[in-house]
Amino acid sequence: MSMRKEPSYSVAATQVIALLIVVANFLLPYISRHLGADWNEAAIALLGTIAVVILYDGNAGDLGFRRTPLQGWWHWIKITLWLGLCVALIVLICGAVALAMGWEIPIRRANPRFLLYYLLFMGIYAPLVEEVIFRFLLAVACRSLLGDKGFILLSGFLFAAAHWGGNPSPENQVGGFLLAWAFVRSQTILVPLAMHSAGNLIALSVQIINWYVF
Repeated sequence: MSMRKEPSYSVAATQVIALLIVVANFLLPYISRHLGADWNEAAIALLGTIAVVILYDGNAGDLGFRRTPLQGWWHWIKITLWLGLCVALIVLICGAVALAMGWEIPIRRANPRFLLYYLLFMGIYAPLVEEVIFRFLLAVACRSLLGDKGFILLSGFLFAAAHWGGNPSPENQVGGFLLAWAFVRSQTILVPLAMHSAGNLIALSVQIINWYVF
């Protein structure tokens, strides 16, 4: 999937719409507070995606809506396992450094009574909204200008920044770069979406264990 080729759809319109959705995602708290309305990021992302797809004049696969990744699913299952081990190692190293420095490590816990809510939110809602915003729409907005490497760097940085205020954990600081790379390599949004969902569900499992242990 290369956004550098001369497309047959309105580049300016789709790029502007996609960029506005990405920016709006960061401004939602300010918008809601000053306009007195609870703006939903999922609704905004959905409307933006619909607008981009409608304006697009070509194969939807070129936008990243392929059912099968370029290298096949088994290839990405193996890569996901390896990346998962690498991210886990990074988390452990960061935890060890924090303990050695005497820093307090926040322990996140999930009450099993609300398991269904956590499954829906962490396994479906959050990955879907964030992948649409930080991978799909961001790619439409700037990948043709920045190239693949520039897009991966920007996507990873914005994804990390979006979690600074809520959950600035090591996996969220590096995860965006890996997910953006997976999107570029696989040529489908389904790969980073599946990876994101799997990572969140693993994190949820740890949080439930923490509920009983701590």
